[in-house]
Amino acid sequence: MKLNSLILGLLFFATAISLLLCWLPIFSVETNDFLYQKLFYILMGLSLMVEATMFSGKTVKILLVLSGIGTIAGVMFSQQNETFLSIKNISLLLGFVITIFHVNDIKRD
Repeated sequence: MKLNSLILGLLFFATAISLLLCWLPIFSVETNDFLYQKLFYILMGLSLMVEATMFSGKTVKILLVLSGIGTIAGVMFSQQNETFLSIKNISLLLGFVITIFHVNDIKRD
């Protein structure tokens, strides 16, 4: 449980750094686009999947893993099809909603 919390904290820290770096005009437009359009969402999808291991309910775990997979798949395939952009956003929103409404189901050590 502590390892999952550490991994989740590192993922959120990396996500915040990628978001901060894309706001600052330090890098080129292509690098900023990669940081925000790809890396940010991949890190958020991974954090949803790691966060799923911290919940006690099986349904919540499955839904969080699926929303993480949907977020990452939406990022990977958004260049080929515009539908995947909406899948990415809906999956991320679904993961946040599930987390907010099931915060009491987190396993405590």
